[in-house]
Amino acid sequence: MEQITDKETSSAPGFTYINRSKHLYHLHSKKTKTGKLTFFMSRTPRPDPISNLPEDFEVYEDLNGGVFIRKKTQSAIPAADVELVRQKVESLKRLAHYKVELKKDAITIHQPFGIQAAEMVMESDYSAIAWLEQITKTSGLKGLTNVLESTAQKMGMSLSELRAFDATAASQKKADAVEKMMQNLQYSPVLRFVFDKVTGLYFAERIDSRMEGGWYPLAQSKLATLVNRYVKHIGKESFYDLI
Repeated sequence: MEQITDKETSSAPGFTYINRSKHLYHLHSKKTKTGKLTFFMSRTPRPDPISNLPEDFEVYEDLNGGVFIRKKTQSAIPAADVELVRQKVESLKRLAHYKVELKKDAITIHQPFGIQAAEMVMESDYSAIAWLEQITKTSGLKGLTNVLESTAQKMGMSLSELRAFDATAASQKKADAVEKMMQNLQYSPVLRFVFDKVTGLYFAERIDSRMEGGWYPLAQSKLATLVNRYVKHIGKESFYDLI
């Protein structure tokens, strides 16, 4: 995500951050009851902005666009292991919009919500003229062509040019709508691989909806073995049959 400074944002001095939904956040600090200084991000500017974030802290944006300040930590999980999971997910076409996240001691796969609506918009025809002509054709009504030709003439173009003009505008409108919907997709975890520092192995766990966000243990093994065994079930009915 994009980070910008006060030099780039004259209306919002201090350290700022833009999340995936294009919302602008401002860095602030406050003292706890014990006198400890804490940092937080807020979409509301305050009179006490901070220009720089201390080196041992970082901005963290979760998959749903939430923005937080956290202390920098070094994960014990190798980057190659995260890439292994990501490549497996990317190899399955139906998981094209799923996300892989490394957080603390686990690699988690998240499913998107709202993607079906975005896909429906992608496949739809936003062209008003095309829609009206189709309705006219199927209903047996007449006269629309004359109205369109008259409208085109008033605009100084032919009917074919008017159709092309409307189709281009519709295409841009559809693209804008899809972009907005994709920016606001929400994600929920479905499968994770928890690293065991003692053995160097991983525990595979799937989400258990009956436990209100709890995790159901599956098996412990090498990461590659677990990935090949379980990721292929994501998005299928067989996923919740895994035991």
